[in-house]
Amino acid sequence: MIENKFLIIGYGNMGKLHSEILSSLIDNCKFHIIDTRKLKLGEKNLNQIEFKDINDINTYGGIIISTHSDSHLNYIKKLKKYNKLIFVEKPLVSKQKEIDYFKSKKNKNIFCGFIETHNELFEIAKENMTDDPFHIQVERISPSISSSRIKDDVDFDLTIHDVSVALEFFINYKDIIFSRSTNIGKNKNGLYEMNTLNVETKQCLLNFSSSRLGQKKIRKWKIFTANEQLNIDLIKKEIVVTKKNKKISLKKNQLVQDFNEKIIIDTKINPGHKQMVEYLNCLKNNATEYKYNNLINAHEILLKSK
Repeated sequence: MIENKFLIIGYGNMGKLHSEILSSLIDNCKFHIIDTRKLKLGEKNLNQIEFKDINDINTYGGIIISTHSDSHLNYIKKLKKYNKLIFVEKPLVSKQKEIDYFKSKKNKNIFCGFIETHNELFEIAKENMTDDPFHIQVERISPSISSSRIKDDVDFDLTIHDVSVALEFFINYKDIIFSRSTNIGKNKNGLYEMNTLNVETKQCLLNFSSSRLGQKKIRKWKIFTANEQLNIDLIKKEIVVTKKNKKISLKKNQLVQDFNEKIIIDTKINPGHKQMVEYLNCLKNNATEYKYNNLINAHEILLKSK
């Protein structure tokens, strides 16, 4: 049984979202909130506290850190006596010396918020692939937002989502033979707004493009295997599986290649909900770590490719 009291550190948009999802999953869920701002919390199950008010950190059923990444390491060090998994929003950190700390850390009790790895579209895509991919193209574009909400370069804000998916579903980190990440286009605070990442493995070439300068959100994957092509639209929650026919016909004096398409749409997919269910299951089962190697590797691909 999971205790129904949670600690949330950082109560911005993501902190609020996590509390809402948890409330939908656990009856009478209560939250202690730590935030640098004085908050006006209307709900009775929300109570703002300070770290000094905590007598025993292990009375919390779970802990969520949803602050900006530049404070993650500091908070995790403060929570070193916590003996369960700590949910930390991505990125975990964004500097090599910080990721080196986690590489040497004996206690690996981090559940990182790589929400797209809980997107069932990628599981469905895998089920419709008859061979391993030889080429993957990814496009993740967002409209510009207030610079006050941005603390990371775009690679650790957006690109890392798709890197985590690639490691989870399509490639093995040990098979990478080359990677290069390029950031361009600084904003007024000196943070980069566009990124391209190229990764080459023994079997596959991957191209990632990310930007915070778009007019609307775009979240698209193209996966090529020897037998099929899959187009995934994460916004539409749609997969198009294309397979060519061997038969070639002559139409209007031109050779035409026939193909078959299967369209899969699942509007009920909710990665945020599925992610939190997974976190709760880890807490229930007293898990001491969660896909820690992929967590470290996703960060190192970007850090070591520059």
